[in-house]
Amino acid sequence: MNQLIRVDFVGPETANKPVQIVTYSKYSDGGMLAAASFVGILQMLKMMVLPMPVLLWNADPNFLEDGGLSLDAPNSKHFAERLQVAFEELAHYALIMKEHPLTK
Repeated sequence: MNQLIRVDFVGPETANKPVQIVTYSKYSDGGMLAAASFVGILQMLKMMVLPMPVLLWNADPNFLEDGGLSLDAPNSKHFAERLQVAFEELAHYALIMKEHPLTK
C-alpha cells in the first residue's frame, strides 16, 4: 500500500487551497513525524494546511489492496469516522476560501 507523493509537479493552482494531511503507519504513532515534517513543505507551496492531521495507526489490517477500508478490522469504525470528519473539515474550508478568495 505504499504510495509515492509527487509534490514537485504542484504548481500555483494549489496556492491558497486547504489541504489535509492523512498518514498511516504500521505502528502506534500513525505517521505523526511524517505529518509534522510535511507541513512546512506544503506551506512553502502556499497551501493552507489544516491544523489536525489524520493519523491512522496499525493501518495494515484496516485497508484492502484497492485502498478501501476493511469493515472487519479492529480500528475501521474509528478510521471511517475520523476520515469522514476530515473530509467535512476540508470541504468546509474549501467553501470558505472559495467564497472569500485571497486577493493579491
